[in-house]
Amino acid sequence: MPRTPDRMTAISSALQDLERALRGLVDENTILKNQLQRVVVRAGRLFDGHAPPRGRPARGGKSPDGAPRKRGRAFKFTGDQAVEFRKQVEGGKSAASLAKELKVSLPTMYNTLKRAGWKGQRGRRPGIRAARVGEGAPRKRGRAFKFTVDQAGEFRKLVEGGRSALSLAKELKVSLPTMYNTLKRAGWKGRNQRGRPRAVRSARMRDGAPRKRGRAFKFTNDQAAEFRKQIEGGKSTASLAKELKVSLPTMYSTLKRAGWRGRK
Repeated sequence: MPRTPDRMTAISSALQDLERALRGLVDENTILKNQLQRVVVRAGRLFDGHAPPRGRPARGGKSPDGAPRKRGRAFKFTGDQAVEFRKQVEGGKSAASLAKELKVSLPTMYNTLKRAGWKGQRGRRPGIRAARVGEGAPRKRGRAFKFTVDQAGEFRKLVEGGRSALSLAKELKVSLPTMYNTLKRAGWKGRNQRGRPRAVRSARMRDGAPRKRGRAFKFTNDQAAEFRKQIEGGKSTASLAKELKVSLPTMYSTLKRAGWRGRK
């Protein structure tokens, strides 16, 4: 009995379906085989005492071997190298110079030192810092002082002897704030403690004349008294100021020095 084309097509389609099913079984068998191999490897490590931690490590904690948890890029230096760098920094070498020598950034250097247990600038050399504070010298964190303590003491003597801090700063070619800071390091307390003769000040206040700090007076006390008499005699202040070629506020100030109380 001859076979019809429809029956041949159906058999061919069934064979293709069977082939696809067999391939699917083969793929599933490969996946299961790989999973079983990973389970066997983990079990072997577990019995050897080197099992990896299950799940994520605790937040902020460390892995079981004590190393900090690293999620991103690998560390630039090993733990032994980090310990060696810490010894160098605690011995006096700066972290910036060490970073420049190793051609890494300063944050990378700090992170490497912290991995080795470095606590930062405060814990770097406690003995030396305590000695500095105990000696009474101020702790200097930034740029080194421009002058030594002995030089600062000599400058203080000059200023207390009557010399101005401005002229001293100009002579030494430093700024006035630098000069003030240097004098304060030597115990200088400012202008009130500079050694000015107080007797001159009290004498100025005893004679009744106001203390003048700025520009000198335009007229003397006798001239001011004469102007007051003219104003009290009926002359206007504006006309007197115009005659003397001074401003009206200057005229008022001169009259007040002579005891004038105003129009009332």
